[in-house]
This record gives sequence, C-alpha cells and structure tokens, in this order.
Amino acid sequence: MLGLTRYVDAAAEKLLELRTISGAQWLLRLLGAGTMVSALILATPGGWLTAGVFSAVALLLVPVLLLAQLFLPDSAAGLAAMGLIVLCFLGQGEVSLMRVGAVGLLMLVAHMAWSWAALGPAHGVFLSSLWGSAGVVLIVVLAGSLIAGGLVLALSGVHLAPAVTVVGVLAVIVLLIVLLPRKKE
Repeated sequence: MLGLTRYVDAAAEKLLELRTISGAQWLLRLLGAGTMVSALILATPGGWLTAGVFSAVALLLVPVLLLAQLFLPDSAAGLAAMGLIVLCFLGQGEVSLMRVGAVGLLMLVAHMAWSWAALGPAHGVFLSSLWGSAGVVLIVVLAGSLIAGGLVLALSGVHLAPAVTVVGVLAVIVLLIVLLPRKKE
C-alpha cells in the first residue's frame, strides 16, 4: 500500500501544478488542440470506415501527441501531429484544393497558438498589448498565406520551364537569409 501512495502523491502533485497554468495559456493550448483535431477530421473525412494506412496511424497517434502538446507546449509533438495529418492525404485519391487549403489554414492557426503558448509564461497573464501584436501578426501571416495560396491556384494551370525551379529555390534561399534572426552585436 505504501508504494501505491507514492504514485498517487506524484499524480496529485502534477494535477495541482495544472492549477497554476493561466487562463490565457489554456486558451492558446486548447485553441491549438481544437484546430488540430478539426484538421484531422477534415483530412480523414470517412474516419475509420475509409481510413487508409496513413490515416489509421494518424487517427491513433495524433490524439496522443496532442495530449502531450497540451502539457508541454514547447515540445515537438505538435509538429509530429501535423506531419501525420499531412500523411493522411497520401492514401487518398483526388483531393480538393479547398479541403487541403482548409487543413493547411487550421494547422497554421494551431502552430501559431502552440508557439505563443510555448513563448509565454505558464502561470503569467498576457498583457493586452501582446494580444494586439499577436493579432496583427496572425492577420499578416494569414493574409500572406491566402495570397500565396491564390497565386498557386492561379498558376497551377501554367506550365513553366524547369529552369524556373532554380529561380524559385534561389528566391527561397534569399528569403531565408533575410528573415533568419541575426546575432546582435
């Protein structure tokens, strides 16, 4: 009986620690989990009835990964869940662009919510100025994603020469060089 008490006390301690997590943290964590569950449902429209191998694996592992992400928002479990959701599309035949775009937007919102939850203090309160700046960043990223998605749709019927791929890769490299953080001197 003494050994069982040790485990119960440890579990109770972990549950008491959850009370110290602020409401804003729970909002961000639950927003991330909710949008990921929505993306999973949208990526596997038939559920277990029509699940392929990748979808079945995702339906089993994504909830476990999201549970881990709820308690450790700075872990890579959320990214692994996103990868599994993307793999769900491999076993499916023709997939509509609207469905893929909706899943992508849901995963973008989830990723941003997890990121903000990981950056903020677990027990602290987020200032209104932080929510305002986060909202502006969210709008800019969503607008950029929608514009980029629109360009992809507009150019999807256009066949470009293979040399254009080199220009695209160089553009991505330049973009990464410009956007990557630098050491402050």
